Amino acid sequence: MRLFPRNAVDFFGTSSHIIRPHLPATLQNEVGECPVEGVVHVEAGWEGKDDFAPVNETIWLEQLEKTQNTQIKAVVAHANLSKGEKVSDVLEAHLVASTKVRSIRDTLSWHPDASIYNGTSSERLSASPDWRAGFAQLRRFDLSFDATVYHSQIDELVDLAKCFPDQPIVLCHLGTPVAVAGPFGRLGRSPAERDRTKAEWMNSMERLAACGNVHVKLSGLLMPVCGFPFRTTDRSPSANEVADAIEPFITFAINVFGVKRCQFASNFPIEKVAISYDSLYRAYCEVVGSMSPADQADLFAHNAKRFYGIAR
Repeated sequence: MRLFPRNAVDFFGTSSHIIRPHLPATLQNEVGECPVEGVVHVEAGWEGKDDFAPVNETIWLEQLEKTQNTQIKAVVAHANLSKGEKVSDVLEAHLVASTKVRSIRDTLSWHPDASIYNGTSSERLSASPDWRAGFAQLRRFDLSFDATVYHSQIDELVDLAKCFPDQPIVLCHLGTPVAVAGPFGRLGRSPAERDRTKAEWMNSMERLAACGNVHVKLSGLLMPVCGFPFRTTDRSPSANEVADAIEPFITFAINVFGVKRCQFASNFPIEKVAISYDSLYRAYCEVVGSMSPADQADLFAHNAKRFYGIAR
C-alpha cells in the first residue's frame, strides 16, 4: 500500500497488473488469434530523478526490440511539459533514442473528489503558462499529444485545442466519464447522478468534437473508475454483455467525431482487470458490426496509423 494508495488500487481494480512485467510475450499470449498488426506503446510512468528519466523508457524499448518481437510501430513518450521551452531538449532526446516516437503524454487527469486517483497534483494544469509553453514545443518536433483527462476536464481540453488549432491531439479513453455506469468512490450512487454525468460528458464531447484537431480513442470504459460492474476476478463477462454496456458511449463518440477521427484501443494491461483481450476485441467488433468494412478498418487500424504516422 505504500506504493499504491487506496484510491490508486481502486482506480486500477488491483495492483497486480501494474507491478507485474507486461512484456511482448505476455501481450502475445493475451492477443491470441486477434488480428493485431502492431502496437502503439504508451508511456508507463518510468521513474527517475530528472526530467530526462523518461527518455530511458524510450531507450529501453529500442533495446527490447533487438531481443524480442515487440511489434511496436509507434511510441507515445512522456515529457514534463511544465518545464516550458526547456522541455525541447527532452523531446529531442526522445527522438534521438527512437524514430518511432510520435506523440507525448503528460497526464492531466485531476478530480476534486479525494476518492478519485489523480494523475497530476495540479488542478487545470493545461492552463498553466509554463505548461503551455512546453506544449507549444510539440509542433516544432512534429509530435502529437495524447490527452488523459476525466470527463469534468474535457472543456479544459476544448480551450487548449482552440488555442493550438494546428496541434494534433487525441483524447484517451473517451474522456473517462467517472462513475457514469455505477458507483465509484463517493460518486455515482444514484441513477439520477449517473444520468447527469452522462449528459455532462455528452455535452462536453460535442464541444470537443467541434475542434477539428482533436481525435478520440474508443477505449478505457472498463476501467473501474467508469463504474461498469465487470471484474474477471468474479466472472469474466461475455463479449455480448460488454458490447451492450459500452455501445451507447462508443456510438455517440463516433457520431459526433466522425469515423475518421476515432480509433479503437485496448488499454491493456489496465483493462484486463475486467475482460480478456479476445472478449474486448469481439465486443468492439459487435458494437460496430453493422458499419461498412471500410469504416471498421479505419476504426481498428487505419485511423491510428494515420494519426501516429505509421506506414501501411
